[in-house]
Amino acid sequence: MDWLTREQIDQVIENLAAADLIDASGDGKTSAQVAAAAFDSAAKRMNLSNGTRATEHLKLADLSYMADALGEAVNIDSPKSEESSGQPGSPDLGV
Repeated sequence: MDWLTREQIDQVIENLAAADLIDASGDGKTSAQVAAAAFDSAAKRMNLSNGTRATEHLKLADLSYMADALGEAVNIDSPKSEESSGQPGSPDLGV
Protein backbone atom coordinates (compact mmCIF):
# COMPACT_ATOMS: atom_id res chain seq x y z
CA MET A 1 0.00 0.00 0.00
CA ASP A 2 1.28 3.44 -0.90
CA TRP A 3 0.52 5.72 2.04
CA LEU A 4 0.22 9.48 1.72
CA THR A 5 2.90 11.37 3.58
CA ARG A 6 2.12 14.32 5.82
CA GLU A 7 3.76 16.52 3.22
CA GLN A 8 1.30 15.21 0.62
CA ILE A 9 -1.60 15.68 3.05
CA ASP A 10 -0.52 19.32 3.49
CA GLN A 11 -0.28 19.75 -0.30
CA VAL A 12 -3.81 18.44 -0.78
CA ILE A 13 -5.20 20.75 1.88
CA GLU A 14 -3.31 23.72 0.42
CA ASN A 15 -4.95 22.95 -2.93
CA LEU A 16 -8.51 22.53 -1.67
CA ALA A 17 -10.96 24.60 -3.65
CA ALA A 18 -14.18 26.02 -2.31
CA ALA A 19 -15.96 23.73 -4.75
CA ASP A 20 -14.40 20.68 -3.08
CA LEU A 21 -15.98 21.59 0.21
CA ILE A 22 -19.27 22.78 -1.25
CA ASP A 23 -19.69 19.71 -3.45
CA ALA A 24 -18.81 17.43 -0.53
CA SER A 25 -21.51 18.94 1.68
CA GLY A 26 -24.95 17.45 1.62
CA ASP A 27 -27.96 16.36 3.57
CA GLY A 28 -27.20 14.11 6.48
CA LYS A 29 -23.42 14.00 5.95
CA THR A 30 -21.29 14.14 9.05
CA SER A 31 -18.42 16.60 9.21
CA ALA A 32 -16.02 13.66 8.84
CA GLN A 33 -17.75 12.55 5.63
CA VAL A 34 -17.64 16.09 4.24
CA ALA A 35 -13.95 16.45 5.10
CA ALA A 36 -13.08 13.09 3.54
CA ALA A 37 -15.01 13.79 0.34
CA ALA A 38 -13.42 17.24 -0.03
CA PHE A 39 -9.96 15.76 0.58
CA ASP A 40 -10.59 12.98 -1.95
CA SER A 41 -11.77 15.50 -4.55
CA ALA A 42 -8.70 17.71 -4.20
CA ALA A 43 -6.31 14.75 -4.20
CA LYS A 44 -7.95 13.35 -7.35
CA ARG A 45 -7.51 16.70 -9.11
CA MET A 46 -3.84 16.61 -8.10
CA ASN A 47 -3.44 13.03 -9.41
CA LEU A 48 -2.42 11.76 -5.98
CA SER A 49 -4.76 8.82 -6.11
CA ASN A 50 -4.64 5.85 -8.44
CA GLY A 51 -8.37 5.62 -9.04
CA THR A 52 -9.19 4.89 -5.41
CA ARG A 53 -10.18 7.45 -2.82
CA ALA A 54 -7.18 9.29 -1.41
CA THR A 55 -8.45 8.63 2.10
CA GLU A 56 -7.86 4.92 1.41
CA HIS A 57 -4.16 5.87 1.32
CA LEU A 58 -4.33 7.80 4.58
CA LYS A 59 -2.99 5.98 7.62
CA LEU A 60 -5.43 5.92 10.50
CA ALA A 61 -2.77 7.61 12.63
CA ASP A 62 -2.79 10.54 10.15
CA LEU A 63 -6.56 10.99 10.15
CA SER A 64 -6.43 13.35 13.12
CA TYR A 65 -3.57 15.26 11.49
CA MET A 66 -5.59 15.68 8.29
CA ALA A 67 -8.71 16.74 10.19
CA ASP A 68 -6.82 19.33 12.24
CA ALA A 69 -5.08 20.75 9.16
CA LEU A 70 -8.36 20.90 7.26
CA GLY A 71 -10.04 22.63 10.20
CA GLU A 72 -7.29 25.25 10.26
CA ALA A 73 -7.59 25.79 6.51
CA VAL A 74 -11.33 26.23 6.65
CA ASN A 75 -11.04 28.29 9.85
CA ILE A 76 -14.59 27.41 10.89
CA ASP A 77 -14.31 28.00 14.63
CA SER A 78 -12.19 31.15 14.56
CA PRO A 79 -13.33 34.70 13.91
CA LYS A 80 -12.12 36.41 10.78
CA SER A 81 -8.73 37.98 11.09
CA GLU A 82 -8.61 41.73 10.65
CA GLU A 83 -6.47 41.34 7.53
CA SER A 84 -9.06 39.22 5.76
CA SER A 85 -12.16 40.91 7.08
CA GLY A 86 -12.46 43.77 4.65
CA GLN A 87 -14.59 45.56 7.22
CA PRO A 88 -13.23 48.36 9.38
CA GLY A 89 -12.81 47.64 13.07
CA SER A 90 -15.07 49.07 15.73
CA PRO A 91 -14.44 52.72 16.49
CA ASP A 92 -12.64 53.46 19.73
CA LEU A 93 -15.21 55.24 21.86
CA GLY A 94 -12.75 55.98 24.62
CA VAL A 95 -14.95 54.34 27.24
